[in-house]
Amino acid sequence: MANCCICGKKLGMLSGVSLSFQYDGAIICNECNEYHLRLKKLARTKQIDADELHEVREYFQTWSASGKTTQQAQECLEEEWKEVNENEQKYLEFQERKDFFMTTTGYQFEGYQIIEYLNVMSGEVVLGTGFFSEINAQISDFLGTNSELFEGKIAKAKEAAMDNLINKALHAGANALIGIDFDLMTLTQNIIVVSVNGTAVRIKEKA
Repeated sequence: MANCCICGKKLGMLSGVSLSFQYDGAIICNECNEYHLRLKKLARTKQIDADELHEVREYFQTWSASGKTTQQAQECLEEEWKEVNENEQKYLEFQERKDFFMTTTGYQFEGYQIIEYLNVMSGEVVLGTGFFSEINAQISDFLGTNSELFEGKIAKAKEAAMDNLINKALHAGANALIGIDFDLMTLTQNIIVVSVNGTAVRIKEKA
């Protein structure tokens, strides 16, 4: 009967999965496999969740410190953690660029000059208004007031669309967006598309 190469748990005849194609005979239990899949996902995802990263790292470090993780499994995990750490560094660098990203509805920034125009880009979010939100809006319109439910949904959709646009611009090498403009389009009675457009540019401070 085999043991999990991560936590040392005894495995049944039909339990356990292979740790990696490169490491024959390295079998892990279902619980360790769940964490292993999360580890592999962290190596690929564009947006790393710090809490999840800490939880997964702590899980494998705990078993490694217990001495139950085999040498073969340690080697495999070290390679995968290397990929995760590289991805985390890229993510942190991306977030740092995002912190200093600039946007305007106009076409220039005071104290800066545009050194390169990249492309016109857009970010979209599809918004489902919902049946009860629509009824509430109709009542609000009848009473001459604003629908807070609609306003809240549209405000969140605008934020999400803007975040989507900024991410696209960052991946294109921009550090600013000019000419920001929002559009709302109705697809069906209960579906609204919130779109934001802008020109991605690279700017630098004037000498």
